[in-house]
Amino acid sequence: MLDVHTHLNDDKLFNNLNEVLYDIKKCNVKKVIVPSCDKIMNLRVLELIKNPVVFGAFGIHPSNSEEWNTEIEQLILNNYKNPKIVAVGEIGLDNHYLNSNIPLQKEVFLKQLVLADSIKLPIILHLRDAWDEFFDFYNSNKNLFNNGVDVHCFDGDKTIAKKLLDAGFYISLTALSVENKGRLKEMIEYLPLDRFMVETDSPYLLPYIYKHTQAYNSPKNVNYVAECVAKYKNITVQQVDEVTTKNAYTLFKKLGDYNE
Repeated sequence: MLDVHTHLNDDKLFNNLNEVLYDIKKCNVKKVIVPSCDKIMNLRVLELIKNPVVFGAFGIHPSNSEEWNTEIEQLILNNYKNPKIVAVGEIGLDNHYLNSNIPLQKEVFLKQLVLADSIKLPIILHLRDAWDEFFDFYNSNKNLFNNGVDVHCFDGDKTIAKKLLDAGFYISLTALSVENKGRLKEMIEYLPLDRFMVETDSPYLLPYIYKHTQAYNSPKNVNYVAECVAKYKNITVQQVDEVTTKNAYTLFKKLGDYNE
């Protein structure tokens, strides 16, 4: 199984890295992708990708848009050719909080899209409570979405999913996606097998069933997400593993090219 979105660069996982990496191996998680949200996370990616199973992405989360600067841009330009750097992300729009600065987010989002397009890397897209804003933005900037897109931690409905799939995007599912059984059941059943992946977004989004036994989410729990998806789609966990691995290798091309 692959976890296409885990924040090993977050303090909770980074400070317990040996234990987390042991669990990854024990639970048969073959590879993980570590996106970035802020300056520290970007710098930690360079250390983390020294591990054979860890791949990385550079970027500034929309809620941290004020951190985008030439230093981060140069970090990306200096390191994007590394075979373990597979994407730019996570980037996008987040209108969840009352003080969300959407104009600034759009400005920084656009700059990172231009950069990702120039270096021909796919993007890991963060969208929360900003679907209208995103589709307006996308319609004006379609030319910058040519290298592949993963809409991470998707919790939209079937209608939104169809729009994203029609745009050629991939969708990745978390515990948040699969545990909202009533609201998202139709969407998950609808997703074609060749267009979705699984992730944990750890240390965040700890599955409800583990809230009394685990202090934080971990890549090992990607197996739980896969089990839930298998039930929704009436297929085996092995099939989920096979299709999501193939999809990840198709989108994040360097992920499949790299062999230790």
